[in-house]
Amino acid sequence: GIGLKTVRGSATSGYVQRNLSHVDGERARNIRDRTRRGPDEADRKRRTPALGQGKADRKLLQHEQKRKIELEVLELRERLEREGSALDAIEEQCTALRSKRSAELEAERKLRKSERKRARDSASGSGTGASAAPRPATREPTVRSWTDRQ
Repeated sequence: GIGLKTVRGSATSGYVQRNLSHVDGERARNIRDRTRRGPDEADRKRRTPALGQGKADRKLLQHEQKRKIELEVLELRERLEREGSALDAIEEQCTALRSKRSAELEAERKLRKSERKRARDSASGSGTGASAAPRPATREPTVRSWTDRQ
């Protein structure tokens, strides 16, 4: 079998590890066949989720948007430095651009939040007005006394 018959004198513990890099014949055939015909629909969905599906982490998205703003500010700074603008003017324009883009980002975030709230309210049926769907009329149960039933 695998391993030593006895560990005495071998200066090892005798523990035999499994070779995790080994690919058996059946698995190799499956991989080869899959690469020939391309991944099927279920396999593709499982391995590569489509963009926009699932919930993205809100903080991660905000961080990416802030990075884009800083990249834009950096590009402005480099362009102004190449043009030979004064350092005070460069700082002033960069600060103005950063605050403008941050305000736009905040306004967009508030708009999305209010849209989500409006959609949630209308979906729950608590909305009033023309957009609220009328409730279907229910038939009132008739109440009869015991003597009326006979």
